[in-house]
Amino acid sequence: MEGETMATTIRATLGKLAMRHFQTLDDLFCCMIFFVSAIAFWYVIAWVVGTVVKLIFPVVVMFVFMVVFNEHYSTVLPKLVKHGTEFFSKVGNRFGIIANLLDYE
Repeated sequence: MEGETMATTIRATLGKLAMRHFQTLDDLFCCMIFFVSAIAFWYVIAWVVGTVVKLIFPVVVMFVFMVVFNEHYSTVLPKLVKHGTEFFSKVGNRFGIIANLLDYE
């Protein structure tokens, strides 16, 4: 009995909303279904695009790197590793110095 009155109340409220903006209650439900399916559709599209970008982007970057530096690949990569190691060791040393200065013990 309680469920029937609650359902009747909800149906009456939705009916009032439907009469304001839609011709019938069926139009309201169709509109709700349309918006829910549209949101789900764009969520799936965003997930697919994100997954493809995550999988394809590193491969494309590596391919471009190999094509651009094909002639100098044997000399460029060791230089990148050397300069990258030097840069990160300098940054690490600076953070280590700052950490030591902040250590009050």
